[in-house]
Amino acid sequence: MEDNANKKPTVDERIEAIAQSLELTAGMHRDLEIQVAKIAVAQEKNDQRMGQLMETMNRLGRRAANRRHKTTAPKWKTTTQNPSQDRTSPKR
Repeated sequence: MEDNANKKPTVDERIEAIAQSLELTAGMHRDLEIQVAKIAVAQEKNDQRMGQLMETMNRLGRRAANRRHKTTAPKWKTTTQNPSQDRTSPKR
């Protein structure tokens, strides 16, 4: 029994083990390439969605700023060119 425990693999057995290991590694590599391709497609879609979201947020931010400006701006400045013709202008 000791002979079997101390027996070293032959060159052919080593080559076979390396070949099997290489096949497993190549299969894992193919699987990873497929997963990476799927992730890249999903990332591209997410990038497009993020761009659309940023555009929407910018548009809403501009609307909010315009609305804030309209509600805080003095009315006499926005109604007519000549404040003397404007009834809402402040009295002096």
